[in-house]
Amino acid sequence: MRVRAYIHQGILREGLRDKLHLNPKSFGEDSEILDDLAAELPSWRDLATNQHGPFDVEHDRLAKEKLARLSETSSKLVLHLLHYGKTEATELMNKCQPKEQFNEAIQQARREGLVKDSASGNPSRPGTLYFWEVNPSFEIALRELLS
Repeated sequence: MRVRAYIHQGILREGLRDKLHLNPKSFGEDSEILDDLAAELPSWRDLATNQHGPFDVEHDRLAKEKLARLSETSSKLVLHLLHYGKTEATELMNKCQPKEQFNEAIQQARREGLVKDSASGNPSRPGTLYFWEVNPSFEIALRELLS
């Protein structure tokens, strides 16, 4: 992680602040910070893309392939789950258009490993509630691909 720290010339460092190795850049006027940042920030532009290792690239490729195999309805359900998080199955089915495609669409996303289901009891009524959510191992890749 790249960090840029600044310290005003009139501030003395003492105690723990003197031991931190942030190497703050000394400044006298606020405009010096803006000038320095204008020169420094362009070198930070590609930091996020440079941090992707072979695993990340392969994981993104795999997520893209899985998404390409989904129907439009299934893709929309995955997108909904990305935006709203874990959702009760009946509520998710009500968001699905057309509703009659819900079961096939959600199962398709499940077979691809992009979503997972869970169940929990509801103390206020007998029976079990079923939930759907994006598979956490694909969440970051899906956010990048679907944003």
